[in-house]
Amino acid sequence: MPIPRPPSPRRRLKLLAYLTAILVVPAAFMVYGLLPASAAAAGPITGIAGKCIDVAGAGTANGTAVQLWTCNGTGAQQWTLSGNTLVNPNSGRCLDVTGASTANGAKVQIYDCNSTSAQSWSSTNGELVNSGSGKCLDATGMSSADGTRLQIWSCAGSSNQLWKLSGTAPSTPPTTAKPTTPPPRCWPVSTRT
Repeated sequence: MPIPRPPSPRRRLKLLAYLTAILVVPAAFMVYGLLPASAAAAGPITGIAGKCIDVAGAGTANGTAVQLWTCNGTGAQQWTLSGNTLVNPNSGRCLDVTGASTANGAKVQIYDCNSTSAQSWSSTNGELVNSGSGKCLDATGMSSADGTRLQIWSCAGSSNQLWKLSGTAPSTPPTTAKPTTPPPRCWPVSTRT
């Protein structure tokens, strides 16, 4: 079997450009909120106190409540942006306003994806606005406690209405350990006189 040749420098540059487009360009769109549909991504969505949008009990049935919960990396906290719809891949269902309500306090759930305005969301300055109601995704009572139900409410720009898709927080460069200087060598002191 012949040994494959390494790619030519030109081919390596093309590959580097391709990887840059895949990894860096979408990151440029992740300012604060959702990515544009052309740069769909999967991951957690965090809000008040860094808590994640979570499908209660990792449920998969229509009508399962959506809540805040401490981020844990489970499938119940993963979301994919498809157009203006947020899909939970674990359940295969979409983030939905119960009964397509437009009233303050209407609860949010997962439901079969159906392309209605109750499942259409846009992002403005970190707020997730439901297209059907014009209201924001909101943590009930401004609470950050695990199990806090999510609802829609008139947009106010408050901390319980600000959301970000994973990877959107400004990153801090990793700290590197400072080199330590070895202690000075100590030579035995002679007791001889």
